Amino acid sequence: DRLAPRDKAALQAASIAGQRVPLAVIRHLSGDRTWTPDELIARRLLRAAGDDDLVFHHALILDGVYSSLTHARRRELHRAAAAYRSRTAGQAASCSAI
Repeated sequence: DRLAPRDKAALQAASIAGQRVPLAVIRHLSGDRTWTPDELIARRLLRAAGDDDLVFHHALILDGVYSSLTHARRRELHRAAAAYRSRTAGQAASCSAI
């Protein structure tokens, strides 16, 4: 619990999405559109992978963060992630049809 609240929220949001997660997904799920991963990268909790993707530095970090979520928060984040995926999948489909 030594992380700033916004970094903790972002890390928890990332744990819902899995080992590799786009920055946009973390920002959406955490509700913080301006969050940057600098602190979590510096602490070696996440690492950059590609242009806008982040990867948990180790699977045990992901597991630990995910297991620290309350069941209610986990359910809330999973629902938000599913809604985000269905909305962005629809946008991708509509863009590819153009």
